[in-house]
Amino acid sequence: MESFKMTEMCVFICSHAYCKDCTKGNVLTYSNRHIQLKKKKSTEAFAAALKSKTPLKCCGRIIPISPATRFLSATFISSYNLLILESTTRKPKYCVKCSTFIPSVHIHGTIGTCTKCRWRTCTLCGKKEHAGVCAEDKEGKELLRLATQKGWKSCPRCSRVVDKVDGCLHMTCKCGHQWCWSCLKDWGKCGSRCPR
Repeated sequence: MESFKMTEMCVFICSHAYCKDCTKGNVLTYSNRHIQLKKKKSTEAFAAALKSKTPLKCCGRIIPISPATRFLSATFISSYNLLILESTTRKPKYCVKCSTFIPSVHIHGTIGTCTKCRWRTCTLCGKKEHAGVCAEDKEGKELLRLATQKGWKSCPRCSRVVDKVDGCLHMTCKCGHQWCWSCLKDWGKCGSRCPR
């Protein structure tokens, strides 16, 4: 039954509040000008939520950290916001090496780069980044079927599909690799000397 000044409280949209000392802990309810303790928790709520990877809820709603930011460190706020992002992301992606959540801003195409260990993960199959079309990529498989039908070839280094309309056999891919259209060997090894 402790009382606190309103300036020391963090009030949520459900009308419950947390005192300054327990901003991360004790659930409180309004009582005139002061707030009375309704339920005491032995652990700090936001810290416990972050540790358990479950967003803090009150009255069945996920509690945003914004009302409590004046009582928390910038590092903690960033970590908690990342937890909220992870819990609200449809089909979240994780690093294949350290299992860290990869936010969508760190996913380019089908490759996600881990913010913790910098490992690159294929977001389609969940395995280490790999060359070529991922076995889980239905559109990529369709492109390969079309490439075979049209006589297109893939760069031997990066597997990018290439169409040759005219010109010599010397191909230079967007990845920078130079190769022979006929034998698919490095241009330095073939040099247009391969049998056709």
